[in-house]
Amino acid sequence: REDLIEELVVLRQRVEFLESSFGEGQSGAGETVEESRERFRTLFETAAEGILSIDIETRQFRYANPAAARMLDYSVHELKGMRLEQLYPAAKVDYLLAEFDAQAAGEKGSLDAVPCVRRDGGVIYIDVIATLGVVAGRECVINFCRDVTERKLADEEISLYKSELERSRDAMLSIINHLRLVSALVDGRGRITFLSDTGVSVLKLDPEGVLGKRWEQVLPLRKGDISKITAMS
Repeated sequence: REDLIEELVVLRQRVEFLESSFGEGQSGAGETVEESRERFRTLFETAAEGILSIDIETRQFRYANPAAARMLDYSVHELKGMRLEQLYPAAKVDYLLAEFDAQAAGEKGSLDAVPCVRRDGGVIYIDVIATLGVVAGRECVINFCRDVTERKLADEEISLYKSELERSRDAMLSIINHLRLVSALVDGRGRITFLSDTGVSVLKLDPEGVLGKRWEQVLPLRKGDISKITAMS
């Protein structure tokens, strides 16, 4: 991705230079303006990643490549007539426009999992790497976009699963305390992660002091019992 960004930016700058210096004729390096322009157009239109050029002043899309159009379910022509905020969920517009302003000021080079609304109303998430450039005489933010919707949804599912596990664990520990049992939980390394309130009271232990210690060092068991428990684990 970084190589593509660099090549497109350099090539775009070269096109601007050739246009201003040589018009439509031959450049000093033997390459016509049209040849440089065609090379830029080919890279731009065939890139696998979405590329969006956004006017800093008007926040309108000046250019969009086919990959960006497919990603957002619009045609290239339709995107060119749209403003940036039209792609954002209503609740996120102010925040995301502030992020765009930070890009335009050169304060942010990348944004992660930006929510965008497709034509059909569905929301996708894209990672963005931004660079600044002059396009057709206008100062623009050029965004290189990658669809990360599957990763974002997977992360949310994992987060939800972890929260459910935490709730289940808390409920189980609450039940153990309610039953007034001397109980301890250990991790895979045999270190105590929980000691019931009854256990703390009966064993006269500091609950904070035992967490993280190996159970054999904390629980008052005979060597024979420790060996039996170890054999079962």
